[in-house]
Amino acid sequence: MRRKSRGRVRLANSDRWFFVQLYRWFPSILQVLTIIRPETLVRWHRAGFRRYWRWKSRPQGGRPRIDAELRVLIRRMSVENPLWGAPRIHGELLKLGFEVAQSSVAKYMVKRRGPPSQG
Repeated sequence: MRRKSRGRVRLANSDRWFFVQLYRWFPSILQVLTIIRPETLVRWHRAGFRRYWRWKSRPQGGRPRIDAELRVLIRRMSVENPLWGAPRIHGELLKLGFEVAQSSVAKYMVKRRGPPSQG
């Protein structure tokens, strides 16, 4: 087989997976199998783990991010109108045509210090 093929033997990912599983079941197979070196098999195994954890930690979606300009506008509205809460600012933003949740408005508002009671 080695004489027939010229150059390196090309292996698919499924072939690599098969050899990794074979090694996991029978670790002594490396003494018999001379087509791959042990460090090559370990490298494939580590690469598989890297690919798995990269896939596992990918962004899953969720709420779309709020633009920086909209965040600045929310902060400015909350500073200029200290008596307005998140529902009022949310309503004003809806009138202006911004699609944003009330909880997002509350998150980006300026935090007030002191009790919210009258002075």
